[in-house]
Amino acid sequence: MAIVGIIILMLIAPNLFATEVINNSGVFVNNGAIWYKAQVGENWQKLTGSNVKLLLEPTFNTSKGQFPVKVEKILPVLLSNNAVGKAATGLLKSLPAIGTAITLVELACDLAQICWNNDTGGFQYTPAGTYPNQYGSCEEAIGWPSGTNTDCNNVRNNNPGTIYWFRSPDYDSTFMSQNCVLAGTVGWTYAAAGWKNCSNPPSGDPRTPSETDWTNAEPKLNVDGAIAPIIIGGGSVKIDVPTFQPIQQPIATTTTTLKDSAGNVTGTETTTTTLNITNASTSTVVNNYNVTETTVTTTYNNSNQVTGSTSTNSDAPPKTPDTKPPIIEFDQVPDSNLQTAEVPGTFTTNSWGGGTCPPDTTINYKYGTLTYDMQPACDFASGIQPVTLVLAAVIAAYLISGVRID
Repeated sequence: MAIVGIIILMLIAPNLFATEVINNSGVFVNNGAIWYKAQVGENWQKLTGSNVKLLLEPTFNTSKGQFPVKVEKILPVLLSNNAVGKAATGLLKSLPAIGTAITLVELACDLAQICWNNDTGGFQYTPAGTYPNQYGSCEEAIGWPSGTNTDCNNVRNNNPGTIYWFRSPDYDSTFMSQNCVLAGTVGWTYAAAGWKNCSNPPSGDPRTPSETDWTNAEPKLNVDGAIAPIIIGGGSVKIDVPTFQPIQQPIATTTTTLKDSAGNVTGTETTTTTLNITNASTSTVVNNYNVTETTVTTTYNNSNQVTGSTSTNSDAPPKTPDTKPPIIEFDQVPDSNLQTAEVPGTFTTNSWGGGTCPPDTTINYKYGTLTYDMQPACDFASGIQPVTLVLAAVIAAYLISGVRID
């Protein structure tokens, strides 16, 4: 009965079990900062620069019912204080495996020399080498500032495909071709692979990255190109207050025919209700909206010319408070003594049925009166009653089951 009662309650009051949901995004506040972490199935897009566009469809209460409205939020991702770089290294350090963060892993390898090693199942950092004689670049080391017609370059041009070592930029106008020797000659300081194709400086031995290595990687990964890989990989990025363009969404239009006192049509009246949505997000509350309604009533004559117009603004209905379903408890009634009463046994039963024998029948006829004693017939009927009931039950069973006996 309790289950039946619940079903009946749901039928007569369905709203009692319904709750209104305003769709929130993956934007949240934590430790005084605003963050974005993409939710499952959420539609977002990386824009030019450091902005992310988030496509939402929250549901709003209106005087005409609930309406979903498409909202395009702009999330300004912050790069200050290496925020993106810190988000990148934080996500990379927490990865048990590459998974969906493969793009970020590749970026870390390219920009910060912290690469994933499949053999060890972890990251390795390979320190960059240094240029000879404390030169700051490959260009300085091979002496490109001298121009393209140095003797060494002439030797290279005359011997394509050969790699030379340069004693650069220690040269002057007396620099002779014999000062360029083949790679591997002892005493020469730096190798350049081909014409204007500097070799990378020597590198150190790979090692497990330390906290200092990760910290040094933060400014290298603090770039726009790391934002999308962080979001795809399931990480969070620090953002400024989200913004979006104000929205005006028509939600209802009704047209009424106008008549005069004689019943003649004099024109029409059109009422349009529009939902107005503006941004109410702050640095502490990031998923808020200002919602109002504008109702415009316009009257037209029979020539469809405007004869009047009024406009009113009102706040949209607030979010309906969540109504909790009733709590039904079982076996919570305290024990109590029940009243009892004795009923006299005035009833008798007979397993084969009961009845009384009819009185003797008297028949008057021409020659007198004949009395027929009914007791022998009653005795016979009582005797065959069980057999009759059993046969009737068998016949009924056959009829119900549909069994036929040919």
